[in-house]
Amino acid sequence: EQSGYQQAISGAVLSMLGELYFCHLNEWERPLEQLEKINQARSLMKEHIDNPLPVEKIAEQLNVSYSWFRSNFKKQTGVSPAQYQINLRLVRAKELLSLTQMSISEIAYKLNFESVSHFSTFFTKREKQTPSQFREQFR
Repeated sequence: EQSGYQQAISGAVLSMLGELYFCHLNEWERPLEQLEKINQARSLMKEHIDNPLPVEKIAEQLNVSYSWFRSNFKKQTGVSPAQYQINLRLVRAKELLSLTQMSISEIAYKLNFESVSHFSTFFTKREKQTPSQFREQFR
């Protein structure tokens, strides 16, 4: 090693760490307006769990472009808007199965599935058990 090598490499490492820290902070500290838009979208999705709004319609109601909405929503939540809606419906289905006496077909139609079999396939694919099996766990 030449004279001053350790000091030079230490400075380079500190500089790289500083850049990483800066990038990390700016990745998570989004402008307030952007966070508000995403939170408004989440609220809209929760309000319309039983009859989900198309993602394009949500973007329109927020006065943002679809591409901006989709990419920023995914950055904020880690999932696409459509996947977020699917997850909300799944959580709601689990609530209804475990906390109500509604039949599986009533739940399917309440959550606006095309048919009971479509609901059953949706639920089974995600939970690895049928809605009936899931319900039995809570009895």
